Amino acid sequence: MNLNDEDRHILDELIKIGIPISEIRGREPEKDQVDFYKLRARIYNAPLCVMETEDPTALGAMILAGTYLRNFRDIEEGVQKTVKRRQVIQPETNRISTFEDRYRIYKEIYLSCRHLYGQMK
Repeated sequence: MNLNDEDRHILDELIKIGIPISEIRGREPEKDQVDFYKLRARIYNAPLCVMETEDPTALGAMILAGTYLRNFRDIEEGVQKTVKRRQVIQPETNRISTFEDRYRIYKEIYLSCRHLYGQMK
C-alpha cells in the first residue's frame, strides 16, 4: 500500500458521490520524476495534467477564494481562466490492468482493516 493507492481510493469515493474527475492536476515534475508522473497516471487511471504553476495548492485556494468573492461565476470558470496546461500525461492503457489488480487488493485490505483506525487515536 502506498500514498497513490490512498489517493486513488479518495478519487473513487469522490466519483461515487457524484463529483466527476476528468483529470488530475499537478505542478511540473523534476527531471527525475517524469516516470513517476507516468506511473501516477496509470494508477489513477486518469490523465495527469502538468500545469504552468509552481504552487498548484495556492492556485486552487485562489480559485476557491475568487469564486467566493464572485470574481468567477463558479469553480469551473475559475479553472478555465487561471489553469494553464503545459502537458497532459495520458495513462498507458496497455499497462492499467496490472494496477487495477493491485488496487483491488488494496481495497480489500483497506476495508478489512478500516475498523482498526479508530484504535490508533
